[in-house]
Amino acid sequence: MLEKRLLGKSFLNKDIELFSLSFGGHRNVLLLGGVHGDELEAVYIAERFLDFNEIKKLNGLLNVYLLPKLNPDGCALKTRQNARDVDLNRNMPTKDWFPEALKPKYNPGTFASSEVETNILINLIEEIKPVCIISFHCYEPMINYNGPCKRLAEKMSIYNSYKVVSDIGYPTPGSLGTWAGIERNIPVITLEIERGCGNDIVWNLNKNAIFEGLKFIAENDEL
Repeated sequence: MLEKRLLGKSFLNKDIELFSLSFGGHRNVLLLGGVHGDELEAVYIAERFLDFNEIKKLNGLLNVYLLPKLNPDGCALKTRQNARDVDLNRNMPTKDWFPEALKPKYNPGTFASSEVETNILINLIEEIKPVCIISFHCYEPMINYNGPCKRLAEKMSIYNSYKVVSDIGYPTPGSLGTWAGIERNIPVITLEIERGCGNDIVWNLNKNAIFEGLKFIAENDEL
C-alpha cells in the first residue's frame, strides 16, 4: 500500500511530496533524499525505493515515510542549494548555527530555518516522531551517524563496506545530523554515496544496506 501526501510547496512552487511505504508498525522511520539538488545518485536511490518490492516485508514492523525531494527547486536546477541559494543542510536551527558560510556553497541563509523547505522538514519530523532518519547524500562513500545509532551504522556497513564515522571531517553547523541527532537524540544516519558510478551500480551497492538497516530498526530498540 502506497499513499502520497503533499507537504507543501517550494519557493518556486514545486510540490514537496511524502510517500508512506508500509503500515501496521508502531515505529516510524523517515527516508530523506534531495536535500542537495546536485547529488543525483542520492535522489535516484530515494526515488527507487518507491517501487522496491522488498519493502513490503516490513509491513507490520515499521511505518516507513519517504521524502525523496526535499529540495525540488535544486533538483530541477541541479544545484546544491535551493532556489534562494541556501544550503538546506546548513539552515536547520541548531545551537551552533551562524550566518557566515564556511564556503560559498554552504550558505546558511539569513537566519536559521529561513527556508520553506527547512520548515516543512522540521514540521514533518515533529509530526511523525521518527525513531530514526536515514538521509541520502553524495560525497565520499561513508556512513555518518549522529545520535544513538552506531550499531545501526555498523550493521549497514556489512552490506556496502562503507566506513562508519561519527564525524564527517569538517564543521557542519545548521545540519540535520546536529539538529536531530545530537541535539534531540533522534538517530540520524547520513548515507554518503559515491558520485559518478552510475545509478544502477550505486543502487545495487546500497539497496541491501538500507533494507537491512530498516529491518535492524524494526527488531531493535537500541540502535
